[in-house]
Amino acid sequence: MANATTAIVKHAQTTEDKSMVALRALEDAMATDPQAVVQMLHTISLLRANGVLDIMNAFLEQSEDIFKIIVDQAGKPGYAEGLKNVLAVLQMFGSFDLRVFVSPVTKTAKSIEEGTVPRVNGVMDMWRYLHDPDVSLGLGMMLSFLKGIGEAVNQTGMQSDPVADPS
Repeated sequence: MANATTAIVKHAQTTEDKSMVALRALEDAMATDPQAVVQMLHTISLLRANGVLDIMNAFLEQSEDIFKIIVDQAGKPGYAEGLKNVLAVLQMFGSFDLRVFVSPVTKTAKSIEEGTVPRVNGVMDMWRYLHDPDVSLGLGMMLSFLKGIGEAVNQTGMQSDPVADPS
């Protein structure tokens, strides 16, 4: 009668086996999308030629020390306030619907490229443009933006400079 199996012997993968698996994966990638692989190699070549690859490698090798320095600096009072401000700005930008801003900026850039920016030669021309519904809406948005800035400044208790204040 045979003895019971008491141990499972796992096949240890050699370096050669690992190399073969890696080569097969590379061959599969080349067969699936050769242009992507070539483009990736070209990108890495450009990163190396411009020194970016060396910088990235140095950063990754020294990342523990770099993050320690960043954390130490962030703990200092002046930097902590600055980081809070950066985070507040990032949160503010996160709340914007970028589609609202992309279209006007794109249209403005297009009219500048085409040279179709209207010429305003005085108050009467401005008055005429104010009757355009799009101009009126844009001006309303700008005034709403300025009102928000004014309310925020008011809440902080900031005083205006009496020299620069025309009133």
